[in-house]
Amino acid sequence: FNASRLENTSLGQFDALADLEDEFDVRIVVLDTQRVRALAYRGTVYLSVGLLEQLDDDQLRAVVAHEAYHLRTSPSRPLSALLSLTSLTFLRYNDEHSADAYAAHVAGVDAIVGALDRLNIEGREDRAERLRQAL
Repeated sequence: FNASRLENTSLGQFDALADLEDEFDVRIVVLDTQRVRALAYRGTVYLSVGLLEQLDDDQLRAVVAHEAYHLRTSPSRPLSALLSLTSLTFLRYNDEHSADAYAAHVAGVDAIVGALDRLNIEGREDRAERLRQAL
């Protein structure tokens, strides 16, 4: 992974990120911003310093699992852009649920629900309830 200015990141988190790269077969790049961000694009999971500061190890694992799921299963970027402009938002919703379910399977329901809550993700209560019902 690429480490930029990570003043508040412990050495343990560096080891954890390297382990997560191996576990999920992805590259992890740390973005030097306090804005809380996680995204996946072209085989890489991007995590912000602000995100790393907010999550415990299990929650971080859940977020990386969620993003790795998107890398493996989500439609191509052009198709994703088209879907975001259409009324087919249920496809995106189902994709998010599937990524959440994968993260729950890998890291535990409490880890992904805790990450959604800690990061104040919009719709987190509904996503958590749907996960608990499905698992």
